[in-house]
Amino acid sequence: MADVKNVMGVSADDIKSIMGVDVGDIKTIVGLDWPASGGGWFGSRHINMGHSIYPYDGMYYKTSTSSGNTSDFGDLVYGRVDPRGTGTGLGKARGMAGSAWSIGAAAFIDDYDYIATATTADAQDGGDLVPALSGGGGASNGTLMFFMGGVITDHMDYITIASLGTAQNAGDLLDELNSMASASGDSRGAVFGGNTGDTSSAYVNYNTVQTQFIVYHTSNNAVNFGDLANKNTYNSASASQTRWVQKAGSDYEYPGHDVLTILSELEFYTVATEGSASAFGDIDDSGRYHSSMCDGTRGEVWGGSDASGTAPYIDNIWYITMASESDGTDAGNIHAGNGYMLAAGLSGAAS
Repeated sequence: MADVKNVMGVSADDIKSIMGVDVGDIKTIVGLDWPASGGGWFGSRHINMGHSIYPYDGMYYKTSTSSGNTSDFGDLVYGRVDPRGTGTGLGKARGMAGSAWSIGAAAFIDDYDYIATATTADAQDGGDLVPALSGGGGASNGTLMFFMGGVITDHMDYITIASLGTAQNAGDLLDELNSMASASGDSRGAVFGGNTGDTSSAYVNYNTVQTQFIVYHTSNNAVNFGDLANKNTYNSASASQTRWVQKAGSDYEYPGHDVLTILSELEFYTVATEGSASAFGDIDDSGRYHSSMCDGTRGEVWGGSDASGTAPYIDNIWYITMASESDGTDAGNIHAGNGYMLAAGLSGAAS
């Protein structure tokens, strides 16, 4: 059956105002499908946004299938560390980095930035998130972008990617949560692990093994998806249309024990089926504080830090094939050897 966008030339954002019909009802009323996003949240250009290396506002990119060093992309509006999630939409052409800790302002900033992924131009201010936090997760289906959790809250908010503007309330996570991995999807987004319990200046960490998921609706709370094999935080994840793959970070509880354990495991979920994660492989020496992204077929893990959390940071890039369980393989280096940590990655259209 033909779809409504091709026949009528209108977008999802316009259909209700023009016809007085919700997108979910369009097929019943006029006999036309609304096209699925079909992976509208990934592309062949991998981009990292925000990081721990001065001047903190840099972005780097590479072709998803290449094994060379990354190149400069442009600058964020604000230099930021540990953005509250990233995502892609608007036909894979627009990428976003959430609010974060601004080194220059020495404060949390509520602004989120957006870029045209096919250019290497500087980012622009897209609007504000509520509240202003860092360390959360991001998930997109190509139309809606969700920002989830952060230091430290269970709050979720969302924006419509095509129109930007101030974010709207989207419900709650199951826990107050930050420093967790996150992944996009056509119908579901998810957050993996992380830590809760910022209860004092001593910063009490309680890692979580749980993975939570959302469906892309403007207001709904997260639901438990299943468990990872290891409690971990400062992790990252990549997504194809059928799988989420998490690269573990570190296991650290205080009080409880003072030993920080760096984890090398990769674990995966089948997006359509709730349940516990399965073993995928390992990436040795990838540390924690890394970022991940995927072009739909090939996932990558970029950078990070060892147990010390100090420079020099890891500059390696590893890749995996999402459909085939295996260890990570070397895929080049970050910007001629300049490693970084606490960045956030996405993939978008290259042209």
